[in-house]
Amino acid sequence: MSARILIADEAATGRVQWQVRLNAAHYQVSVIDALDQAADYAQRARPDVLVLCNTDMDRLIATCVKVKAVPALADAPVLLIGPGATPQARLAALAAGADELMSTPIDDAVCLARIRALLRVSDARAELERRRSTAEEFGFCEAATPFERPGRIALVARSRTRAMDWRDALVGKTRDRIEVLGENAALATAENVTAADVYVIDIGADRPDEGFRLLADLRARAETRRASVLAVVQSGDADAAVRALDLGASDLLPDDFEPRELALRVKAQIRRKQEADMLTLAVEDGMRLAATDSLTGLYNRRYAMTHAKRILTQAAAEGRPVALMIGDLDHFKRVNDTLGHAAGDTVLMEVANRLRANLRSPDVLARIGGEEFLIVMSETDIDRAAAIAERTCELLATTPIVLEGGTKSISVTMSIGVAATDPDDLLGGGLEALLDKADRALYAAKSAGRNQITVAAAA
Repeated sequence: MSARILIADEAATGRVQWQVRLNAAHYQVSVIDALDQAADYAQRARPDVLVLCNTDMDRLIATCVKVKAVPALADAPVLLIGPGATPQARLAALAAGADELMSTPIDDAVCLARIRALLRVSDARAELERRRSTAEEFGFCEAATPFERPGRIALVARSRTRAMDWRDALVGKTRDRIEVLGENAALATAENVTAADVYVIDIGADRPDEGFRLLADLRARAETRRASVLAVVQSGDADAAVRALDLGASDLLPDDFEPRELALRVKAQIRRKQEADMLTLAVEDGMRLAATDSLTGLYNRRYAMTHAKRILTQAAAEGRPVALMIGDLDHFKRVNDTLGHAAGDTVLMEVANRLRANLRSPDVLARIGGEEFLIVMSETDIDRAAAIAERTCELLATTPIVLEGGTKSISVTMSIGVAATDPDDLLGGGLEALLDKADRALYAAKSAGRNQITVAAAA
């Protein structure tokens, strides 16, 4: 299901343009014509991104402040659209809590790229919060406490002189550690080097590909993947802005920035990065033993069921589909009986690895029985789930599993039952009813000859 975008625009032509612009990108769009009602409406609708448009900058800023004062909206991404994104206006917008201020008339490509970047942040935080809430239900996730440590800022510019200018712009405005690095140093992954919280990268007009390559490299490496990246682009260069955002830049900064703007954007990114780290640690440390299967490292049945209920409830409230798959390895008992339990363990671990690699990170993958696996996929309808199940069967059947020692291998197959929520009754009978449908579909797949999928009927 597509993301929800709320637009507050008092101009009738503006509202029409937003509908056309965002519907073409397949977003769910809600449009209101009263800027003063944006906070109240957003509190009820809980959009993934809120866009505020007005020709009066003072009203825009005041509305943003009002939105951010609502606890439920404090972390909501907010994009302001106003008559002039001057350095002074951008400062006011950032100070009010906005993620960005864009000038009218807006560039559609840049605007959509900015919205995509904000959605990545929103989705990541929502998933962490959902997992934290599930962990709290188990009683093994302690209340998170804010990080007190200073952040680490890495400045990577086309020249050391330019980087030192940036450093001077930050000195005295932050207590965070500031380092000037070359590209090679920024990519260093030595064990005694801690990745920066924020990388400020120069996307220069003269050699932009170097900056884009560094950005892509940072996003591709495990050590720096979760770091925030602030890309400095030439003012008015729409192509560079779009490319940087779509390569994974967390934020953009035009090269005509004032020192305080750099400090505000860096502080916002450090806060966001450290909040994400805090949520991640709060969940991972306590959850690892209590919620995972010791052999495969997948979630265990207890955690999966609790988390799946939460996903279903939230999806029903938001009108989004959920699909569920139950997969069972075919004739697995023969593996243990003929090759031994060590071989059986190797098979289970490799199957878990292949399933994990075949799914998106928000999907819930669990081992719920000896050779039985559960997959819960949010924002997935029955057709897409069936295609994923078919791919999963093929993924397992086509490549034999090499056993310990490498001298033997074995081919395994899986039967899968697929079920999804009814579009007209998303909650339906709840998790138990959906599990029952998937289980019956699995039984049908086994009866039909194994190594195949069966899709449960809608009703």
